Amino acid sequence: MRVANAETAAWSGQNSAPFVAWQDEKPLNRWLDILLLAERLAPEPAMLPADPRQRALAVGLSHEMLAEPRHRLKLVAADV
Repeated sequence: MRVANAETAAWSGQNSAPFVAWQDEKPLNRWLDILLLAERLAPEPAMLPADPRQRALAVGLSHEMLAEPRHRLKLVAADV
């Protein structure tokens, strides 16, 4: 780990990127947590649909695309 990364990890408690630090809240490093924070801070225009089914579909598809590489292979293998 480089010195700059070690300093960031010590400050944020995170050792991976990206991460978001907002005010006094715990730093976030998961894509969905970051997205939900963005929605909370700037709800308009919405990044996720208001309809619960559409929202679940959007989050589910995003998870398939944004998951760790080894999980993305399942999406490709399934020919989705």
